[in-house]
Amino acid sequence: MSAKFAASHNLVVTAVALVACCCTPALSNAQDTILSQEFQSLDEYEVISDPSLVSQLNSIVLPSLWTVTAGTSAPILTNDQVNHILNLLPQSSLGSACDFQFTNATNDSQYELIVVSDPNGRGSCNAYSVLRGGATSWTWQPFIATEIPNLEVTIVDLNSNGIPELLIPQIYALGEGGSSRATWTSIYSWNSAQKRYIPSDEKFSSFYTSRLATLNGLISQDATDTADPPNIVARDNSSHYMERDRILRFLGTDPNAGLSLALSWAQSSDDLLRYRAIVILAELGGAQATQALQTLSHDSNQFVADQATQALNPTITGDLNGDGQVDSNDLNILDSFLNTSVTYSKDPRDLNHDSVINALDARILTTFCTYPRCATHP
Repeated sequence: MSAKFAASHNLVVTAVALVACCCTPALSNAQDTILSQEFQSLDEYEVISDPSLVSQLNSIVLPSLWTVTAGTSAPILTNDQVNHILNLLPQSSLGSACDFQFTNATNDSQYELIVVSDPNGRGSCNAYSVLRGGATSWTWQPFIATEIPNLEVTIVDLNSNGIPELLIPQIYALGEGGSSRATWTSIYSWNSAQKRYIPSDEKFSSFYTSRLATLNGLISQDATDTADPPNIVARDNSSHYMERDRILRFLGTDPNAGLSLALSWAQSSDDLLRYRAIVILAELGGAQATQALQTLSHDSNQFVADQATQALNPTITGDLNGDGQVDSNDLNILDSFLNTSVTYSKDPRDLNHDSVINALDARILTTFCTYPRCATHP
């Protein structure tokens, strides 16, 4: 990973708030999701040890079923069993399973339940979970994803060591209507010592190099597309350009990849392209990016203006008590208002902007915690 790419995370929009009340129709169809430009997991590995809860979970899947036995196949779980598990997880709003595998993905003595689910009932399979059970405790590692149609394509052994990586597509920039979202595939490897998956993008440059070839082919196809109106082609093509240029920056091939395109989009009449320019400019930083963001902060589209303002003046999302960090104190504040309606627009407790403060907001807040497990100090 290039040094500039790594440093750019300090310049990004901390969270892209999808505030439907402030969006024009062109930007109001996004799913209720908070996007972290870090594109990593929730950075949470939760050990579930409450005896009552463990007992309920073990009534669904017996502890003995998690143990790999040589010469036997993995136990078969039903959709009802998996959905019951999802609904029991603490502070969980994971909805129902879209696809799952009960498999020995880590090639050790224990099976994993890997699930992608639809948390909002809209057919968007964007909650990804890895669970391991046992007699006295379970573990749960959740990830933010985007619309995974098939779980199998996310479990791939990239380095042929017998232990597949998780390839999880995550949102890089919003789409709208029929226009595709720009995505980034984050790679996670199993760490046998920590018993969890850890971010490993930098270890698999060959994956991203291969992805470049695919994106260049898609961009060439878009250039010859005469079936769709030019504005639709431009929007879809922008997703491919964004991912391609981010890979070029990630690999260090071109640290300024995407700058000229973003400056051009910043002057577009298309609201979506101006928003996408902000995502790129916020990552790149520098004098030209700052100047363009300052102009966009006065955009006629309030959503675009808000995003540019956030890019110029990043705030700490989830810091409800204003102490400069996100921790259990902020989570306690939010928990005290669970299942209540917001009292004003852009209420900082309503992290998915659905006008209700609930368990999903609590789950999202944990993605911004300063220290592991939302501790108040290291």
